[in-house]
Amino acid sequence: MRTAVVTYLACLLLLAVDLTGIAADAPLSDLSRWWHLVPLTAGCALMLIKRQHPIAAVSGGAVLVAADLLLGGSIGSIIVLVDLLYSAGLYATPRARRALVVVAGAGVLASMIGSGVTGSRDLQAVIAGALQGLAILVVPLWWAADVRQKADLAALAFERETLARARAADLVRIADLRRHEAVLAERRAMARDLHDVVAGHVSAVAIRTGAALTSPDVPPRERETLEFVRSTSLTALQEMRTMIVLLRGDAIDESAPDEPLASPGRLADLATLVEAHRAGGLEVVVTTADAGDRSLPADSPAHSLTGDFLTDALAGAPLPAAVDQAAFRIIQEALTNAAKHGGPGEVVVTIDATASALTLTVTNPLPTGHPSHRPPTALGSEHPASHPAPHPMAAEPLVSAGIGLVTMRERAEGLGGTFRAGQTGHLWTVHASLPLSEPS
Repeated sequence: MRTAVVTYLACLLLLAVDLTGIAADAPLSDLSRWWHLVPLTAGCALMLIKRQHPIAAVSGGAVLVAADLLLGGSIGSIIVLVDLLYSAGLYATPRARRALVVVAGAGVLASMIGSGVTGSRDLQAVIAGALQGLAILVVPLWWAADVRQKADLAALAFERETLARARAADLVRIADLRRHEAVLAERRAMARDLHDVVAGHVSAVAIRTGAALTSPDVPPRERETLEFVRSTSLTALQEMRTMIVLLRGDAIDESAPDEPLASPGRLADLATLVEAHRAGGLEVVVTTADAGDRSLPADSPAHSLTGDFLTDALAGAPLPAAVDQAAFRIIQEALTNAAKHGGPGEVVVTIDATASALTLTVTNPLPTGHPSHRPPTALGSEHPASHPAPHPMAAEPLVSAGIGLVTMRERAEGLGGTFRAGQTGHLWTVHASLPLSEPS
């Protein structure tokens, strides 16, 4: 649109200064020069459709130039024809462009013959006619071909760059897949080591305790202990199998398709956990922050933990699976530490839930003979506090990895929560706060 308007105004200016009379002996050359506005206006109108219909536009332009030559010809009509030829050279189909080249060649030949016949019939007139034909008919097509070739080269370069980026992205994905495969291989190796080193020993414990339980001469107290050891070892084997399957990323072993995988521990399993520690002699009291008379003393039945008490402790809040599992593992580790390193007395587990967080607090007495005059460990310390020293009269030192507090802290902080552990007076306190919503 803008090109057509600008061309029309320029041609009006050329017409105003009387740049006409290209064909002085034309039949209608005696008419007013303003008659040239008719083909000029029609030619500029054709410029509006030169992209959608380039061949129709240039064909109409050629007819209008012929009509303008009958009026004596004007520079404006030549400019319009050149623009239409250039546009046809850009936007026409390859077959149409080849036809235009043939027509342009024929036009140059006609210009040479016409100049020779109407002129002085010498070589100079023929050459002049050829140059005029080339300038008007051939140069626009050649210019359009050059522009189109450069545009095609730019498109090819862009496509090549796009393919290069796609190849680079594929190489990155291949590298990620290789790293993932390396991680899977490492996990499989870890699973093999875990099975060979740990599962074998736990299996031996289960087998030996099972064999001992077959003897009728086992006293009741020892039988209860052996049953607890066997049950715990079988549970450990089941959880170990689940962990191995997860590490390997494999399907369940086809040789044992009926063996279920053990689900991760949750607060719904707290009753079983407390019952196991009570059977081992630990006095466990489970309560909530506002329990009142709802707290469960050490001699309460363990199955009460799975009823209304646990529902009240959680205030009806739906627990995310990750929070549920982390809370159970933190309480489990805290009770294990209390059994290993604590003194005689009640171990109090306090569970409290609000709309935003689940709070766990486990307190147990320090062992007899503990250096209570030592400055207490700050609960908010950035560094994990060490476990309280085991009872000095313990007959045999307990095996400990020494990372219990570290793993509890990692579980809490991995969910965006907080963790504190340390001495408060004569008690050892573990406190964890786990958010019930995604951290912002």
